[in-house]
Amino acid sequence: MKKILLIFAIVMFLSSLILYFFFSGNSEKTVPDPGDNSSNQNTFPTAPQKISDEEIKTQFEKHANAAAEQTLSRTEIKYSSGQTVPLFDLAAPLSFRINPKVIEVLSQNDYQFFSCGKNFGIKIVAGNTQNIQRTKDLWEDEVRFRMSLWEPTLFSDLHAVLFPDATFSSQELAQPQEFKDGVFRYAEIKLPNGEKSSINYTVNNDYIFIATSSECLEKAADNIFQE
Repeated sequence: MKKILLIFAIVMFLSSLILYFFFSGNSEKTVPDPGDNSSNQNTFPTAPQKISDEEIKTQFEKHANAAAEQTLSRTEIKYSSGQTVPLFDLAAPLSFRINPKVIEVLSQNDYQFFSCGKNFGIKIVAGNTQNIQRTKDLWEDEVRFRMSLWEPTLFSDLHAVLFPDATFSSQELAQPQEFKDGVFRYAEIKLPNGEKSSINYTVNNDYIFIATSSECLEKAADNIFQE
């Protein structure tokens, strides 16, 4: 009798397993509803943000026209969402160029245009270390070296954002610049109206500051490091 009961129990157990696997394998799979946002929110990327060239120019012109005398003003170009437009997306609309050797070490999402009255500048950030040994002295030396390669065309490449109120002829853009060491690295520039100005730059930690006056550059640098 005991053997019969044992055999009966084993048969029932095996039957239960067979039925479980059969129904599990043929159960209906849940298919996400295409209209259900909760199932799609991590599947489909957000559409890229867009901004027109005209809007980029308008925002920059607002920055160029809003500066009060000797007061530091800073801005980035923004999408309608409030997020910052990447630096490299501004080059064509604003007619500037960055030396390829400098681009290699730049963080394109971290920059600022700044002004102090009629003196203008740009802060860019060397945040891409690549294979460069990341110690402060070696890093700054590397960035300074790359900036020195840019010196021959720094004025012609950035004149549109550094001198937004001036219209230079091709001959004026080709004027030679001799960069010298001073408070900052600088070169004198002759403006179309005959007045003299300058381009000044410095490398400090990850920051590259370029401006048309040493005083404005110093204000921008001090402001950054006080934040």
